[in-house]
Amino acid sequence: MKKTIATTLAALMLAAVTAGAAQPADAATYMTHPSMHTTVKVVIKHPKHRHQHLVCTTHWRHHHKVKVCFWVPNHK
Repeated sequence: MKKTIATTLAALMLAAVTAGAAQPADAATYMTHPSMHTTVKVVIKHPKHRHQHLVCTTHWRHHHKVKVCFWVPNHK
């Protein structure tokens, strides 16, 4: 059972990689073209997580390693 699941997942991941490689290189940059957002001006005073840093820990969940990250305040 586990071998069939593993081979199925491997086949799906391989199909996803080949499908991603088949797209043209400019397809990823099409949505972020600068001329589409010339009339929108966003003023940001500071970043969302100002005076904080990211802490990541690794946990085991259902026999798999899972990385959990969260923002904590900086120590002064």
